[in-house]
Amino acid sequence: MIRAAILILLATPVTAQEIVFDPALVTQCYTNGEGTEPDCIGAASGLCQKRTEGGYSTLGMADCTNRETEEWDRLLNEEYGLLRDQLDEIDDGTGIDRSDALRDAQRAWIAYRDAECGLRYALWQGGTIRTTIGTACHLGFTAKRTLELRGMRLEGY
Repeated sequence: MIRAAILILLATPVTAQEIVFDPALVTQCYTNGEGTEPDCIGAASGLCQKRTEGGYSTLGMADCTNRETEEWDRLLNEEYGLLRDQLDEIDDGTGIDRSDALRDAQRAWIAYRDAECGLRYALWQGGTIRTTIGTACHLGFTAKRTLELRGMRLEGY
């Protein structure tokens, strides 16, 4: 039930005004950020909130955060595909199938992310801050996982 509420919030545009979001900031963070938790995660949604009328309202913050999450999710899917292709190339049919292991890990990660963010949302069910906490949770987990997958690919796993 909680997961459904968060997913609805993540998928629903919440403001009628024009959202001023620059996806290039996410790409720049992805390209130039070091490690799996660079300070630039959240910068695009922060600037969006600043530039968008009503951006500092609960719904405005959620909309801007969701836009950044969508960009990270797009990059995550690209990284997943690149890493899976790389693992398919190096697997020789003996031992554990690495691309299947990646798929299983990714499915488990998605379940964990959704459950953890659902918990955080539930902990704050008495106030509107829960929306901000839930969307920020999805952003953080998604960006970090994108960078983890990139690291695995670049390290040649």
